[in-house]
Amino acid sequence: MAGLYHGHVLEFPQIRIDCFTQSTDAKPHYIPYPLPPPEDDVNSQAGPSKQKQKAPDRSGVYRAPHAQYLLLTHAHTDHLHGLSNLHNNCTIICSENTKALLLNYERRKDRAEFDQAIKPILAQAAREHQDENWVHRRIKESGIQQKKVYQGLRAKELDRGGTPVVVDCIRTIPYNTVIPLTLSSSAGPSTVNLVMLDANHCPGSSMFLLSSPFPPYTSVLHTGDMRADEGFIQGLIRNPLVQPFLQSYPVKMRSGEGRIMKDMRLPPEAFGPGGPGIPPPPIPTDSFLANRGLSGLRRRLDRIYLDTSLLVGSVDMPSREEAIGDLIHTINAFPSDTIFHLHCWTFGYEEALKALARTFDTRIHLDRWQLQNHLLLQDDPLLQQLGTSDASPLFHACQGSDGVRGCGVIKHTRMRVVRVEFVEEHIVEHALKMKDIQRQIAFAQVGEAEWPQKFVSSRRAV
Repeated sequence: MAGLYHGHVLEFPQIRIDCFTQSTDAKPHYIPYPLPPPEDDVNSQAGPSKQKQKAPDRSGVYRAPHAQYLLLTHAHTDHLHGLSNLHNNCTIICSENTKALLLNYERRKDRAEFDQAIKPILAQAAREHQDENWVHRRIKESGIQQKKVYQGLRAKELDRGGTPVVVDCIRTIPYNTVIPLTLSSSAGPSTVNLVMLDANHCPGSSMFLLSSPFPPYTSVLHTGDMRADEGFIQGLIRNPLVQPFLQSYPVKMRSGEGRIMKDMRLPPEAFGPGGPGIPPPPIPTDSFLANRGLSGLRRRLDRIYLDTSLLVGSVDMPSREEAIGDLIHTINAFPSDTIFHLHCWTFGYEEALKALARTFDTRIHLDRWQLQNHLLLQDDPLLQQLGTSDASPLFHACQGSDGVRGCGVIKHTRMRVVRVEFVEEHIVEHALKMKDIQRQIAFAQVGEAEWPQKFVSSRRAV
């Protein structure tokens, strides 16, 4: 999501994140992407300017500068607004997997039309036992085109004075690596360090840590969509590029207990000398700790751009391991002749698919576009191997033209088909739903009720 400022980072306004729209409004005195005026030129290597920049009009806002770098956190469509209208004169920065998924993206309608058009070719290949190379050659010869939404962003070979030059507007960078970016402004060039962090959301998803390497050391974190589970938090704590921004709180052990209190979710004031809820005394102004912090080793995040568009809340959620365990336990209680249709309407369900493939040692039927996406993810061999175009497996994650019904086997089989939906639910709600489906299964096992045709699993499993 773009946030309040159309993706512009206030501290580094030449950088936009997850918003690629361009204003076409030509009204007089109209400011398309208004930003509050900065108090200081915090990006300059020479330090903050002495003269504050004034707003250009009475509204107290100014026009956002031209974005020199466009950062993309991941390839879900709600973060791609305006991207299809861009051209090769821009620089988009993202992860390798995000680039691969982005360039392969097809709208559902176009997927359905293409799949319908190639059905005769696939049928002929099945009758004549032809391989995939034959299929690809026949599709090319027939002139059937796959409509990729972001085809225009692919690398192009241009002729520059008789020399062919490859121009690629999408720049991929590795995780956990400091990438210096040069920004231009009226005050002169400046440098910003960019670090891309794994957001634990879907393949290629990223957070961006931006910091100026010169005083006054402005730093911000843009989270995009993230899954802040315990493993994710521990990974951040142990990340050497994040550690300078972490505040170390002294945790006091209780008298007579040689251990730290178990519930680390309590706020820091809960660990005072009086026990939980009793705040520690303030640090004296003449203490050793109060006079530290002049070396610049410890940095501060000036702002966190936190994407809360799908914030579940502050209540406890089931862990991924717990949700996957309950999913597998529920599936295992059904008879062996059951087909399970997993509603995986986009990428982001990979962890659940991998867990099912490992546990039941089976491949999962995927549709053409899903298979292509999995094969593009070079850093996950299991994910590349678990999918199949063979519709015989008992697990299906294929999606029909409506994104729901699945393949012909799901629609026409006489076998029992159980649909699995993934929804956000709190830990208590999850426990109640698991208890209810287990009760239904128990009655079905003794012949006192029909087998459930659908059950809900927590999205924490994906």
